Amino acid sequence: MKDTARPAPHEASALPSPLQTYRRLLTYLRPHRPQFALGVLGGVVYSLAMVSFPGMAKVFGDTLKHPEPGAVVWMPLLLILIFFCRGLGDFTQTYFMGYVGRQIVKRIRGEIFSSTLRLPVSYFDRSSSAAMLSQLTYNTEQIGQATTDSIVVVVRAGLTIIGYIGYRWMTRGERGSGVDALATLAGSD
Repeated sequence: MKDTARPAPHEASALPSPLQTYRRLLTYLRPHRPQFALGVLGGVVYSLAMVSFPGMAKVFGDTLKHPEPGAVVWMPLLLILIFFCRGLGDFTQTYFMGYVGRQIVKRIRGEIFSSTLRLPVSYFDRSSSAAMLSQLTYNTEQIGQATTDSIVVVVRAGLTIIGYIGYRWMTRGERGSGVDALATLAGSD
């Protein structure tokens, strides 16, 4: 039985690189740029809200040590605002990225279906219906998710980490290098 998962050595050079493949997949995003931008903006809002937690905890601790009369009003409101922004960012990012992912899956399925209709009958005699059905449903779903989810992870996690590093760097009181901030974040003070 022939292993179809691995290309032959002479075929390996003909395969596109992962970066080329991903660029080709990103072309499916082009018609949905506004929705995608809103999804990325939601990820940014979520990251900013997450980064504001350490600063809020410091302010809350300082307020408990040295009580202020007005803090009873603004502290809970600020905390509610942070959670509201976090929830709004999460919802916006999840909804719009899901929408874009569904549209990409719809387009890929349409392209596969239209190319399947043009195949000769001998192809259907050789191929199993389960493999064709898997290609039309499961594989296209995975491609659509990979196109949007990878960018979400980069934006959301990347900005959160950068924000935490920046916060730690700013609160140390000294201005060292980015390596110092990373070491501080890792806990090696």
